Amino acid sequence: MKVIKIKDYFYLPDHNELLNKEILTLFLKHSNKIKIERVYFSEKELKIRMKHLKQIVFEITQACNMRCKYCVYGDFYPFHRNHSFRTLEERAAREAIDFIFELLKGRGNKRLHIGFYGGEPLLYFDRMTRIVKYLLKKFNNWKLEFYLTSNGTLLSKEILDFFIKHDFKLMISLDGPKENHDMKRVFPSGKGSFDRVYRNLALIKERSKKYFLHNVTISTVFSMDLSFQKLYDFFISDRLISEIPILLGFVNSNKTSYYDFYSNKRKEFQESFLTILDKIICKIKKGREIKPIEEQILNTVMKIGEDIGKKNFTFLANSCLFTDKIYIGADAKFYICEKMGNNLPIGQVGNGLDFKRMSEIIDIFQNLIKEKCFSCPVRFLCNRCYATFADKTGFSIDPDFCQEKKEKILKILELYVKIKNKLLEDE
Repeated sequence: MKVIKIKDYFYLPDHNELLNKEILTLFLKHSNKIKIERVYFSEKELKIRMKHLKQIVFEITQACNMRCKYCVYGDFYPFHRNHSFRTLEERAAREAIDFIFELLKGRGNKRLHIGFYGGEPLLYFDRMTRIVKYLLKKFNNWKLEFYLTSNGTLLSKEILDFFIKHDFKLMISLDGPKENHDMKRVFPSGKGSFDRVYRNLALIKERSKKYFLHNVTISTVFSMDLSFQKLYDFFISDRLISEIPILLGFVNSNKTSYYDFYSNKRKEFQESFLTILDKIICKIKKGREIKPIEEQILNTVMKIGEDIGKKNFTFLANSCLFTDKIYIGADAKFYICEKMGNNLPIGQVGNGLDFKRMSEIIDIFQNLIKEKCFSCPVRFLCNRCYATFADKTGFSIDPDFCQEKKEKILKILELYVKIKNKLLEDE
């Protein structure tokens, strides 16, 4: 049986447990290995499950007024679509809404999340407002919760008044201080966008402080060739930003040549990350409140604890069953979600969802996971999904990506144990 030693603990891949040596022997005497099961969903079952849909996302346009250097729709990601001027026609949006309304008609839960995505959706703000009005008319006795992902450069008082009126949740991109942000988040001219985004965030707060504090989240993406310390310092100290929620992400390293230019920066980033992590742990032990950015940094390590001990695993891993979300592309096709990059459509507006194709995709994905992931020691801790392995014709797994992912997870597991031990000291 494979056992991975992590400091004073042992991770058992076959049981998905992290144990200290005092209880390891006792555990092994009384515990069974986890079985990963295959799931089967017929077309009929998928139709029934679609009744429980939680979220609709509209790709308003594939056009964008910016050319961020790490964008998945840029040159470094060959398995994603590229920037284009394709835009979702209102007629297609209305047809999709009508189809989904009929699909959900009669269910008890009248709550639905509605998202707008791009490209940059605010390039077609007027079209978006008409889609919102049609949704509110069609789902007139439902609780619709709207949200928008935006680069934040096109916000205006008129746009904000509409968002405040309809209680939109806003996800605005800001990659830390001006020095970091303007290196990557640029206009086609190459000019950075920090000043405009920051000014518009201030405008939101000026328009409604309550709305700013409760409805705005900052999306920050870190690229390892930049300073993580400067990012941390900015989000800790900036008076406008430091108190609102932050979603911290890292440039996607899957199926890309982006990091070919920055692989030598990895060690520098890791050292900076660990220094900051130690500082956050000290604050927690002293009973001091931590900022949203510190919660996010801590969560990059501690969230692995949510997966340890889970016993209900299938070959779908962390993937959905297409029954939580529908993504309506600007090409008027239905997709699993916005992260698929317009790969593997599951239907067409006007023709509805292709439940046979949906069932096939689930089977193809499970076959791949069974073949490639079944013996991996971190198979229960790897947050993979359809989008992780999707390409233009199906799914594929890059062995280099898997090796890097495995090494990363084991390092995170080691950090997880270290943090737990530190937090337990002096208790």
